[in-house]
Amino acid sequence: YEQRVNRLAKTLSQQGFEFPRPEGAFYLFAELPLEFDTMQEFTEYAHRGNDPLIFTPGAAFGGEKYAHHLRFSACVSSDEIERACDKIERICAERRAA
Repeated sequence: YEQRVNRLAKTLSQQGFEFPRPEGAFYLFAELPLEFDTMQEFTEYAHRGNDPLIFTPGAAFGGEKYAHHLRFSACVSSDEIERACDKIERICAERRAA
């Protein structure tokens, strides 16, 4: 799990997500980068194409206070983590280019 969490954390950090560094956890709870105005906007980018990015909206963990957060799980294969990291990079690049 540690390698998968570290890989995901590196990508999220490089793309401008802010989050506390997990200590022994298998998930990351991150705040969206500033270029995404809403969770809905990020979700639209995340679900484009044939490789949707799956995550849990932060509001599920504390209501409106976390409406600009999301939770990623590392309880998937390393291949899925790589696919997710690639997708996150594409989403952020596409949004920045818009």
